[in-house]
Amino acid sequence: MWRDSSNHDTSAVSEVIGAVILIAIAVLSFAVIYSTVFPLPGPEAEAHVKINGYVSNNGSIILEHIGGESINTYRITIHDPNGSLIGSTTYTDEPWDIGESIIPTANKLVNEEDQLYISVYEQKNDEEVRIFHGLLQGNPEIEEIDNPLHAPLFISSLLSNTTDEDLICFNKTEAGAALNDSFTATGFVYNWLVNSNPLSCLLYACNIQNDSQIIDYSTNAHHGTILGATWTSQGKISSGYQFDGDDAISIPYCFSEEDIDELTVEAWIKTTEDAGTIVCYNESKYFDLRIANGYIHWVTTTSTTSIDTIGTTQINDDNWHLITATYNYDTGEPGLFVDGIPDATILETSPGQTLGVGSPCSGYIGKNTNPLIIPSYETVFADDFQDNLGWTVEDSPGLTDGTWDRGNPVNDNRGDPPSDSDGSGSCYLTDNTRGNSDVDGGATSLISPTFDLSEYQACNVSYAIWYTNNEGSNPNSDIFTIYISNNNGSSWITLDTIGPSTPWPRQWYNYTFQIQDYVTLTDQIKFKFEAEDEGYGSIVEAGVDAFILTGLPNEGGGYFQGTIDEITIYQRSLSEEQIYQNYLCKKDGASSLSVIVAEETTDADNWQCQVIPTNTTMNASLVESSLLTIIEYGGG
Repeated sequence: MWRDSSNHDTSAVSEVIGAVILIAIAVLSFAVIYSTVFPLPGPEAEAHVKINGYVSNNGSIILEHIGGESINTYRITIHDPNGSLIGSTTYTDEPWDIGESIIPTANKLVNEEDQLYISVYEQKNDEEVRIFHGLLQGNPEIEEIDNPLHAPLFISSLLSNTTDEDLICFNKTEAGAALNDSFTATGFVYNWLVNSNPLSCLLYACNIQNDSQIIDYSTNAHHGTILGATWTSQGKISSGYQFDGDDAISIPYCFSEEDIDELTVEAWIKTTEDAGTIVCYNESKYFDLRIANGYIHWVTTTSTTSIDTIGTTQINDDNWHLITATYNYDTGEPGLFVDGIPDATILETSPGQTLGVGSPCSGYIGKNTNPLIIPSYETVFADDFQDNLGWTVEDSPGLTDGTWDRGNPVNDNRGDPPSDSDGSGSCYLTDNTRGNSDVDGGATSLISPTFDLSEYQACNVSYAIWYTNNEGSNPNSDIFTIYISNNNGSSWITLDTIGPSTPWPRQWYNYTFQIQDYVTLTDQIKFKFEAEDEGYGSIVEAGVDAFILTGLPNEGGGYFQGTIDEITIYQRSLSEEQIYQNYLCKKDGASSLSVIVAEETTDADNWQCQVIPTNTTMNASLVESSLLTIIEYGGG
């Protein structure tokens, strides 16, 4: 079934709705499905395609895909009003997507008497269905407009403005022209208004290179202050900000009341790190959206409780992800979404609770403030050498004496220790026997087991060392070296060197080092303690005891490392359909349109969209669409 929409004006619009969809409309209240405006994943429905035909100011015939599924194979015919065929062109495997235009003929309609019939047929499943038919004519009375700004095309998906339709705003005019004749745009920002109020309370697009301030495009003037973050052209939408682990963007309190009843936080992120804060308004007062152990955490705080909602999708894979978090006062439920899809099991909640404890506060992008749960160091490995926990010994080929040995010090008064360090009774020593048993002729190395420290944001190693080489014919001439490796011993980095002077007084000394200051924390960390005698005549005796590894778990709450683009905060809980639609509009980068789904609209709402053309150095003047008033869907 098709509907003919012919007229004697400069434009014509047609819709084609399959017979099955007509039945579904009556039963399911106009469940509209079209190309760029997808529903949440579910059963497929019949196609619904909308083509707009019009004549431009210079007389060109333009066909624009303004709603519906992508058309892959189709035929366009041109007829004279007397019925004779002027031309027919078939397009095979040439996708025609929403927002794209075709000029089907070089013929121009300049005068009012110039008229042509244009038809579009979709070829699908060995059938040809007409999806557009209209009579287009020239209009010599069209005048050039001196104003360089032109209103963007703004429509509802079925062109009837009901509560059952989605709203679509394009980044060009109805005639396909640029919004600003005097500005070359590389990006566009869409700011939606409902009943004259901005839909978002904060909208940070990162299109313009700025090292001091990030602009709030919501018109609420909640501009952010950049604290070390670096602008990059390699964003998701067009550009973004790079965070290196000690950077942030300070953002003002952007909500209308002290307590927050509904909330949506949305940001595109790209990272390889296990932990870091995305957006935070003092976690102990309001909320914190962060990464921990590679998963999203959404901490929401009310006057009675805090809920940590944990995601199920690993997102630290160096790919762009749209992270969305919501809160709804009516249900008390926090929501978490990755790339438009729900990503967490909601815990038991208490309806009627608003977010907020105490007075309003500023927030941060890339940094946590006042985390509720501050991670503390935990013991990863501890060895008092009472038992064999996996240490190995390697000696150089020339070594004749002094290889590492585990046991209770015998104390022969030749520079060896009188006892172990921690009182457990055992330690590692260089040849723990009486008599001439010091290190001779080469080096002996005590090598630790392999440790997995990849799940920690910071780690410390501590140990006790006994070292003397101040006796013999050439005292204080050798060194004791401690090494670290993060590739299972394939290569080593010097952690510390003791000597050649013997520490005085001769005793056990405790040492502590922050491992991440020397190597990246991996799952292949090893340590090596090397005592050597290079033949200088010193008596070398060494001991190792009380070896302890501690780590700070990746519990989130730290600085973000990676790239963040387009951060939006709404003082409303967006529907799942809108969250998914936001992902679809931007998943391939900059978009030529923006969509508000029907679930966000109500009867008598007045909607408008402001489109701001931008490039990397400046904004053009914002251009407002027409005002669209929603009416109740009457069914049928």
